[in-house]
Amino acid sequence: MSNIQQINHSISSFETYIKVSYQQAIDNLLSNVATQTEEDAKQIEYISNNLNTVESIIKTYVPSVSITTITQKIEPIDVYIIMENWCGSSAGNVPYIVNIMKTIKDAKIHIVPRDENEDFMNLYLSEGKKSIPIVIGFDKYGSELFKWGSFTTAQNEYAKTLQEKNIPFPDFIIAMKKWFVEYNASSIEADFMTIFNRLIPKI
Repeated sequence: MSNIQQINHSISSFETYIKVSYQQAIDNLLSNVATQTEEDAKQIEYISNNLNTVESIIKTYVPSVSITTITQKIEPIDVYIIMENWCGSSAGNVPYIVNIMKTIKDAKIHIVPRDENEDFMNLYLSEGKKSIPIVIGFDKYGSELFKWGSFTTAQNEYAKTLQEKNIPFPDFIIAMKKWFVEYNASSIEADFMTIFNRLIPKI
């Protein structure tokens, strides 16, 4: 049985997900001004910031020639991305990945909301945690080809380096944010170039 059969609900394009999950969620929260709580206000801020991040990356990021040279060799795949609109890591990673996947001919991208798909999420835990985003590729027969997430290899290595130095947590966050802005796009490409290079002979 394919893991895909464990999915309860998915959205068939990232563009649709942006509308129904980000924009619609913000509109719904804003429409209830009279009963809006402090938690609602925080949620609006989180989702709005994430939406701005998503839209900025989608519009400005163009995959490099290095990775498109590889993706042009790959047969059509189904890509399932587990994420949520409140997740900053999803907002900062998924748009890059979506733009990369779109360079694969006839690739299909499906967004899987984590909180509505517990059975599927439980198949892809990270050290026992429901960390997101998670990206899984399947062939036309539903067989799993690869899994990525929830952070890039380079980001994990940099985070471990900072932790070993025992720097204060606020300084750790500042350093990680700076790294994210400067290196995240290239680190995502590096990870997927490795994945795709392994994938090509298998198709």
